[in-house]
Amino acid sequence: MAEGDSYMGKGLVKEVQSGDCVTILVSGQKGKEVTLTLASLDAPRLSRRSGDAPFAQQSREFLRNKCAGKMVTFKVEYEVPTIGRTFGTIFVDGSDVSFDVVEAGFARVKDARGGDCSGSYDDLVALQENAKAAGAGLWTNDKKKIAAASVKVRHAGDSDVSDEELASIFRDIEDSPVQAIVEYIRDGSNMRVLLPDYNVVVPFVLAGVICPSNRGKGIRRADGSYDDSAAKPEPFAAMAKQFVEARLLSRRVNIRCLGGPPLANLFYGKVEHPKGDISAEVLRAGLGRVNDLTLKYTPNRAALRAAETQAKEARKRVWKNFTPLPEPDRAVFQGTVVEVNSGDTVTVEDASTGEEHRVSLSSIRVPFGGTRDGSRKAEPFAAEAREALRQLLIGKKVTVSVEYARRGRDKDGNERTTGPQRRSATVTAGKTNAALELVKRGLASVIRHRQDEPRSDAYDALSQAEHQAAKSKVGIHGNKSKASTPPNDVTRDSQKAKHFLSFLTRPGENIHQGVVEFCFNSSRFKVHIPKQNVIVAVNLIGVSTPRGPRAARNGQNAEPGEPYAEEVLKFVKRAVLNRNITLEIEDADERGAALASVFATIDGNRTNLNLELLKRGYGRVVRWSADKSKLRDQLYDTSDIARDARIGVWENYVPKSRNDEGEDETNTVVGIQHVHVSHIDDASSFYITLDSEETSAALAELQTAGPTLAAPEGGVERKGTYAINFNGEWCRVRVDHVDFEEVAAGEGEEPTKKPVAVDISYLDFGNKESNVPAEELLALPAELAKLPASATKAHLAFVKAPGLQRPAGDAAGALLHELTWGKDLVAELLPATDNGVPAILYNAADAAALTGGDDAEADAEAAADDDADAEADAAESEGAGGSKKSVVSINEEIVKAGLARLRRPRRSRFGGRSPQASAAKGPHASLQKTLGGLEKAAHNAHVGMWRYGDPGDSDEN
Repeated sequence: MAEGDSYMGKGLVKEVQSGDCVTILVSGQKGKEVTLTLASLDAPRLSRRSGDAPFAQQSREFLRNKCAGKMVTFKVEYEVPTIGRTFGTIFVDGSDVSFDVVEAGFARVKDARGGDCSGSYDDLVALQENAKAAGAGLWTNDKKKIAAASVKVRHAGDSDVSDEELASIFRDIEDSPVQAIVEYIRDGSNMRVLLPDYNVVVPFVLAGVICPSNRGKGIRRADGSYDDSAAKPEPFAAMAKQFVEARLLSRRVNIRCLGGPPLANLFYGKVEHPKGDISAEVLRAGLGRVNDLTLKYTPNRAALRAAETQAKEARKRVWKNFTPLPEPDRAVFQGTVVEVNSGDTVTVEDASTGEEHRVSLSSIRVPFGGTRDGSRKAEPFAAEAREALRQLLIGKKVTVSVEYARRGRDKDGNERTTGPQRRSATVTAGKTNAALELVKRGLASVIRHRQDEPRSDAYDALSQAEHQAAKSKVGIHGNKSKASTPPNDVTRDSQKAKHFLSFLTRPGENIHQGVVEFCFNSSRFKVHIPKQNVIVAVNLIGVSTPRGPRAARNGQNAEPGEPYAEEVLKFVKRAVLNRNITLEIEDADERGAALASVFATIDGNRTNLNLELLKRGYGRVVRWSADKSKLRDQLYDTSDIARDARIGVWENYVPKSRNDEGEDETNTVVGIQHVHVSHIDDASSFYITLDSEETSAALAELQTAGPTLAAPEGGVERKGTYAINFNGEWCRVRVDHVDFEEVAAGEGEEPTKKPVAVDISYLDFGNKESNVPAEELLALPAELAKLPASATKAHLAFVKAPGLQRPAGDAAGALLHELTWGKDLVAELLPATDNGVPAILYNAADAAALTGGDDAEADAEAAADDDADAEADAAESEGAGGSKKSVVSINEEIVKAGLARLRRPRRSRFGGRSPQASAAKGPHASLQKTLGGLEKAAHNAHVGMWRYGDPGDSDEN
């Protein structure tokens, strides 16, 4: 360059590359940089490959202290095109920096030899002579100083810097300010810094910040990898890098590291600069985004979030096309946790509406709990996670803040468009955030959300808690072998279950503490007994509760639930599900389920659940099971009290009284009656109506009033009695269940519920119907609503017929239909049992052959023990019309056809008739003997149910 081509300029010293070379950002020329070598000087050489020359680091450090980060005036004096370098002079506050460098002995003055040189060449030579004379810098003869200046600066990644050494350095400086010199900046958030105290250059990352990459991403291949040959820098990458370089490069700063080796040998933290937080400034300028993955390694998380929010709102740089996520439906409600479904999912009952909401804890993932069929095993600490959540939340009042709902993503990462949405929320009990507590204990990990995904409001706290748990190596972050052994679930293996129950039922050792894991129904549970680490099926001994609805499967039609089934199940779940209980196991059934009394906390008191269900009218006594319990008498007495009060399942029960001998008799009509069959469930259960002038008159009145009936005021209610038009005939029905839908309200009004469908029972016929539109029900006149149901549930006395699900059940039902439907019948009715009225049916044409007996009340003992679960004790039955009959009953016809068998008595645990009791006694002994003979004949002839031999009956074995 000719003398006339030299020029002056001003700028900021961005980087000091060596003891004689700097990079200057030229003022007034956006983005222009000049790399300037001090004219006529030669500083000691820096070389990572061959090693630094003595005093090379000291020389650069001297120049760095003089001008790094300062505004300077520079003069370009000449260029050497062959090596592509520009030479000149730098002035700081009017002082020539070259003079200071030479005077300190940190650079040599080159021999000009007639070539280009500094305009102050003679002065530089004079200063060098003085430095030599003083032994300054590289001119010293002190061997110790020379040795100290020859120490090599090591770099992470080189063979002489081990991973163990880096980990040791991190442990020394963790969460403490330490001096560092920024040597190189790769992009706005990644750099290399020299730690002078350790003489090592390490990679350093601004924690919680990610800036656009200068390398960018290439084209994604089909296998998920990238072709970097076509990579281009991401938008604003150069600007972000220059932004940080202008403020940090070649500066001595303090850094505070919270994350480091063995995390890929990277040091994560923040730069503590007197002028502010560079991480927040990068985000505020819109030159980066918050990096959720590393945010936990910085103490200024809230400041970084706030800075990013400012950039988003201003649409700065990387956020110029930012579109805010749609505001989620952030429902907030209070309620009670009624079930812990898994380690991160609970069911909460809304305190204001009573509705149940299933929610998952936002932004966390717990170990997989395994499949119910055992095809996939549970992961370590899955049981601990669920147990911790159970202890934290079950039965407690909580606040639920729903933060997002989504269906998850498919294998390509795209959100699914079908299927139910899974609602995620923050659940707090008092001041305890359940998700945060699980993460602190090392029982859950934090989900790495994409930038555009919603997340927990406490996401930063969750990340920090995970970091601390990982440091402490607790739970899933530590030794997986410390996880508890999964319990031995024997509920699917009756042989294993019987093996465990053999010692769980030992006298004096049959009381156990447990936790109810699952409710099969309201009287059968899956219980974990921690002491034995076993899960067993438990049936409430002596108690049967209403059966719930059954879905259609295996070719069987769907069946509605029995009355009170939902109410009872809800009560039982609130009492025992996921709760601590006490089991007193007294026996086991043939399927390997324990028969036990269950003690649970109900309304604040420790209560026997078996007795409580009977007390509330939520169940009936199962005799074969109750006879095995030491609380047998209490079970019967408690059930009798509920039955006499007509509560719960007993609401339509006809109460019994005592005769002169102190024995039960029923207020239901007994003896010889003219009846019609109004509905047939199967051969073992049907409904009859007595030929009554009162009933006929009432139904005739209903037909007349039907067209004028109106909708009920206040809507349809459960247990209410209404009218409905069925195929042109008006009928009375009782509502067993109501389905509601929510009706949107106007602004400022509460939404209302409207009945849309009901399950009903026909009072004068006995049949049931499900999912009937609620608007079809009309209000009944008061006198018709008060009239008792005329349809009575009945079954064939002394006969055990198969249900529809048993072999020959269809044929038995069809024969009963053929013999009874639409025909005038005469029935000898015996006292009612829990399963209805035992009846001996005859064709009306044979009515004259019946004697009718001497006293209708004498039938009181005919079938006192005849119900769904216990066999009738025919030998103790007494009544009229016993032996004086010469006609064939329908009961006999069905047994003769091989489609039913004689109902035999069974042995009680506390005495009573033997199953092999031979001689039947009483007024119906002749009928019982006849039925036994007909059964034997059908069996020998292999007809009906005996076609392939004895079908077997577990109840009678």
